[in-house]
Amino acid sequence: MKFRIVAREIHVQKYEVEADTLKEAVRLFNDGDGNCLDGAIEYSHLDSIASVTDETGGKTIEGDELEELEKEDDPMTTYRVTWEIDIDAQTPRKAAERAQRMMRDPDSIATVFKVEDKRDVHVIDLLDDDEEGS
Repeated sequence: MKFRIVAREIHVQKYEVEADTLKEAVRLFNDGDGNCLDGAIEYSHLDSIASVTDETGGKTIEGDELEELEKEDDPMTTYRVTWEIDIDAQTPRKAAERAQRMMRDPDSIATVFKVEDKRDVHVIDLLDDDEEGS
């Protein structure tokens, strides 16, 4: 049997905008200014499956029903994990390098992470053994 799958894909489109500063360029783009660069669209990644229909067109699965079906076959979930810190530095690069050193330090206290899935946001402290969601 064949199935028709409607997939949500993420594509990246490049634009060009004339401005005096980076901040102005972002503002202008957000206001709808700028030119789309033809042929510059790039595939990024598959976001999710929107629906699945059998070849007869008789049965369509989508939404919560599709999400439950996907969970049955794959117990893994994609999480977005972030660690945030405010760092004083002379340049953005030096701030990033300092943050990287802090995270790699075995004695680091950089152990609290925000973990997001499609439904929830969790704050996980790796030093807390009683943390829910571990």
